[in-house]
Amino acid sequence: MPNILIVDDDLSMREFLELMLTREGYGVVCARDEEEAIHLLEQNVFDLVLCDIRMRKIDGLQVLRAAKKLQPEVVAVMISAFATTEAAVEAVRDGAYDFIPKPFNVNELRETIKNALERGTLEHEKKVIDARLKETCHFGTIIGNSPEMMKIYGMIRQVA
Repeated sequence: MPNILIVDDDLSMREFLELMLTREGYGVVCARDEEEAIHLLEQNVFDLVLCDIRMRKIDGLQVLRAAKKLQPEVVAVMISAFATTEAAVEAVRDGAYDFIPKPFNVNELRETIKNALERGTLEHEKKVIDARLKETCHFGTIIGNSPEMMKIYGMIRQVA
């Protein structure tokens, strides 16, 4: 079950998102500000951070940067009622998977979260496979650079 951290200073939005995502089968934890979010990120592993960009006391981009620093593998989706192109570009540049303006379509948000989690899983699996290949897939004392040997090396890599 993927774990999601919701960061929003609006209590009703946190409660709505928590209820919606819990019903979808996700583990959900909520934070009301940057300090609480960072504390939770230091204590728990999250698969996804769903964060409002514009909050009363802080900028959600600070949460995004802290999340990526503490948990580089975490996928982040940013939301905001004050959507600007600049904010969206900055969020994506800082590592957000997507930016969704409020009010959002609930089905669109569900689909975005599902896709973001799938992407995070695929990226993690790719890193694990690449690491294993580096450890185990070497050609040792096989020597050759003829076109036929290049085909064999390619087949070995494909099978691996």
